[in-house]
Amino acid sequence: MSIYSIETRLKLAWWVKLFLIVNAVIFLISTIILIIIQDPTAFDGIGPIIVGLFIGYLIYGKLLDPIDTFWRKLAEILGSISVVVNAAVYLVLIGLFIIGIMIGV
Repeated sequence: MSIYSIETRLKLAWWVKLFLIVNAVIFLISTIILIIIQDPTAFDGIGPIIVGLFIGYLIYGKLLDPIDTFWRKLAEILGSISVVVNAAVYLVLIGLFIIGIMIGV
């Protein structure tokens, strides 16, 4: 028995894909800035970020799987947590950016 219906699961897959693309773009931009500003030896934390992007892609792939398995149920749970955490982090960042502009920093 699946946790979500097919429509809800496809919406969740869309949100996971959206945040995956946004996270990848932010990763690429920050990597380019690190290369420009500092030397390329400042990439100590790059491995976990790449692994996180890969895991997000695997979750997205399992959400599109039509066969109801344990891994799809796990992907539904992890995808839900991922979307909620990403949305909360980006809302906080947008709020801090707006507050910074209002203060005049």
